[in-house]
Amino acid sequence: VGRMGAYAISRIMGLILAAIAVQFVILGIQGAITQYFLP
Repeated sequence: VGRMGAYAISRIMGLILAAIAVQFVILGIQGAITQYFLP
């Protein structure tokens, strides 16, 4: 891959990492809500 290919791969990896982080945040919030607000 050339310079543009490496740039594209790094952008895609960053996007995947961001999606995983968002998923973790959502799961954490859901867990906190169910633990603290529901008996």
